[in-house]
Amino acid sequence: MAGTLNFGIDGGFTTYLGWLIEWGTPSPCWERPRTNVARAQRELVRIGIDRPAAAAIGDPDGWTDRPLSSFRQATFTDLDQVRHHRDVVVLDVRRASEFAAARIEGAPNIPLHELPVRVQEVPAATKVWVQ
Repeated sequence: MAGTLNFGIDGGFTTYLGWLIEWGTPSPCWERPRTNVARAQRELVRIGIDRPAAAAIGDPDGWTDRPLSSFRQATFTDLDQVRHHRDVVVLDVRRASEFAAARIEGAPNIPLHELPVRVQEVPAATKVWVQ
């Protein structure tokens, strides 16, 4: 749903949630399988969120009467082809250590967890591709 954050329960669910939402923000939890809501609640307790503000089971189109939104995913091959025809900004949102190890030439690095307070640093461009 537009305006929401989406993190899979596997991986950095609580890390990203803890990084990206302001402390005390009501955090609803939506998930397809019911077992993942319970798992998410257990994970949230570990970072101090005792109960999500709400929970829903099912598909996203049943959670809102507003239109759903998404973003296009592309490959590095797609990026290479586009860069032959026009300038695009590639924004690297990986952690600084990942960026230091390997990066796309010319891509600025604003780690995802810093993006909410550094969004004004995103270069102005017609298209911004996010890595």
